[in-house]
Amino acid sequence: MNALELDRLSKSFGTGWAVDGVSLRVPFGQRLVILGPSGCGKTTILRLIAGLDQPSAGSLRYGGIDWGDRPPARRQVAMVFQDATLYPHLSVRGNLAFALRELRLSARDLQARIGEVVDAFGLGAWLDRNPQTLSGGERGRVSFARGVIRRPDVLLLDEPLSGLDSPGRWQLQSVWLEWHRSYPTTTVHVTHDQQEALTLGDQVAVMRAGRIEQVGSPTALYQQPANHFVASFLGSPGMNLVSVRFTEGAVVVGSGGVTFPRDRIPPADLPAPGRSMSAGVRPESIRVEPGAVASPSEAGDAAVVVIPGQVSELRMAGRSWLIAFSWAGGRWWAWREEPGSLATGQPARMIIPLRSIRWFVDCDTEPKIAAD
Repeated sequence: MNALELDRLSKSFGTGWAVDGVSLRVPFGQRLVILGPSGCGKTTILRLIAGLDQPSAGSLRYGGIDWGDRPPARRQVAMVFQDATLYPHLSVRGNLAFALRELRLSARDLQARIGEVVDAFGLGAWLDRNPQTLSGGERGRVSFARGVIRRPDVLLLDEPLSGLDSPGRWQLQSVWLEWHRSYPTTTVHVTHDQQEALTLGDQVAVMRAGRIEQVGSPTALYQQPANHFVASFLGSPGMNLVSVRFTEGAVVVGSGGVTFPRDRIPPADLPAPGRSMSAGVRPESIRVEPGAVASPSEAGDAAVVVIPGQVSELRMAGRSWLIAFSWAGGRWWAWREEPGSLATGQPARMIIPLRSIRWFVDCDTEPKIAAD
């Protein structure tokens, strides 16, 4: 099957590398989401795939055919932008039909193709309206439909959902996923919204400063981040991180002297002499309970670490609560179904299962111990 392949693709605009040696492979029909902060090079990759920019180095292939010298019009690529780029003088129907002009369909096939996206994206009430009479969310939906109506070889999505309100975003995500199940399209979607990336991507590539930090399934990236950047960028909030030191008999967590016995970590997983480490824990893996002193059962449980501190903030987040917990290692976040008897300023303790801790060697390098 055809696949989109980027091989050490690079782009410089004369002031540094906007894209620096990116290699990616997107199998036919898969959705790759490139996730990263603003300015990391995500949109530049889309422009290189579309042929709007030319690479400074590297190659780009689809189905084994080099696209390097192929003009944009011959790449069978459709692009949906953050701002809905609709023709203001055409109705919604006219915008959809215009996207199909190069296919030279019969009148019957043209109407059938338009009818498919109208039904899928719920555009029936707007067909004879011009874009300026639609809301921003409605224009975004029409723009998305116009991008997929051609059934291109490659669909490029440049943060098309970022301008929508939360209900509109969730609704369009569902519509898009349902359409993709019916008409699988090789898709490259860029966003800075990590929740969107985890929801919509078969594969997610986390990008920073022109380079790919890690590529994998949403589950793999969330549970096994390769470094601090990926760990903190994925999640809302991201992974809690703290430096650790290994002494002869103990593990010292943070700068405040919180320790637990070194023998709780298998010897094979300990760092080499002279290597520093850090620990990361997802907020949902932490239990926060009132009282800084561990209960007898907790104190004797070799499978957990108990850390004293205090509650510094309570924040409602839908059906759950976010608890900000201040301790010697900093300020960490944890989830709780209900605040219960917890109150701001109250002494409390974190209870962390050892199996949920992810260890990183030398802070921003590859992880040493995988989480369960």
